[in-house]
Amino acid sequence: MSDKPRNYQRELINIANELADSVTEMTDEEVRAELSEWGDPTPSVKGILRQAAKAYRQRTLLAAQQRYEESAAAFGQQQFDLPTTAAAQREMLNLLIASNPVLSAQLTAHGRDFKEVADSDLPDLLKQLLGLGLVLPARNEGEGQS
Repeated sequence: MSDKPRNYQRELINIANELADSVTEMTDEEVRAELSEWGDPTPSVKGILRQAAKAYRQRTLLAAQQRYEESAAAFGQQQFDLPTTAAAQREMLNLLIASNPVLSAQLTAHGRDFKEVADSDLPDLLKQLLGLGLVLPARNEGEGQS
């Protein structure tokens, strides 16, 4: 036996080339006879062409879907420093909304006052808003302290 490893890809290429050569040497009648043994190839050829045309038409859609999935995955990896209590989270939400007046007109949540948002929904809502680039206004030292 030879010490050289087999090159399977080269072997497959050689087989494909031999098959192609054998077909090119066939007469039209031999090709028709061969095809009739396998059945009518027309539907499969049409199907392949339809798939290729569909894939071509949808290439921008597929690229956009891939970008969306990458963006969603990156968004899920973001880390935010959120308050631990629901009251503090609600206060943070109110500060975000107060510092971005256009935001309350664009968001829909129970009359847009956000008082009806469940405590369990607050962390996700805050993560989404912060992930969109909203920032809290800077606080002066001593502000908010009693």
